[in-house]
Amino acid sequence: MKLELDDYKFKDTNLLRIALTHPSAVKNKIEEVSYERMEFLGDSVLNVVIADVVYHRFNSYSEGELSIILANLVNSKTIVKVAKKLSMGEKIILDNGEEQCGGRENPNNLENVLEAVIAAIYLDSDFITIKDIVSNWWAEFFTDINKLFQKDYKSQLQELIQKRYKILPKYKTEDKDGEPHEPIFTISVSLKNKYKFKAQGKTKKEAEQKAAEEMLNFINSNNE
Repeated sequence: MKLELDDYKFKDTNLLRIALTHPSAVKNKIEEVSYERMEFLGDSVLNVVIADVVYHRFNSYSEGELSIILANLVNSKTIVKVAKKLSMGEKIILDNGEEQCGGRENPNNLENVLEAVIAAIYLDSDFITIKDIVSNWWAEFFTDINKLFQKDYKSQLQELIQKRYKILPKYKTEDKDGEPHEPIFTISVSLKNKYKFKAQGKTKKEAEQKAAEEMLNFINSNNE
């Protein structure tokens, strides 16, 4: 497999190799280091880059409006769409078991590897470079204002809770199960002692959104 990107030429190609290495490849001694640490960094870099772009692009919008736009641009659904557009699934280094289980199409893997690649480019270059690249990758998502203002379940729940109860819902990681490269997170969302809902997901973000959806649906359906 040829390890390269169309949009960036690495000075240190080992950074790209690490960014593309799924934990299963390390577990079975195909590679030495997986993308997990880089995925951690890339998640933060992506948020800062998109926040910077949004801040300067939408200079007449309020903090609350910018927060909604940011949430829609860095959520799992958008990241996976970008990863697919860039054919990241074809580039991931997997073991045979993960390959046979459809690892190249697994949304969790696609999200993780793209965030790791973003970190790798950042480490190999600088903030301006990764900002230019990410801005280009995300360009199509800045054009539909209506979609940019669609509130996710966490945003909707927070707005509702603040309006009705003048407090914020609290999220807590209740459990983390499964294999290291295929974790299942159980997240709860609670409102004082009044409500508590739990949900599972392949990422904390996914589980939080599901838990928020559960509480939101309950409150709305029961006119609480």
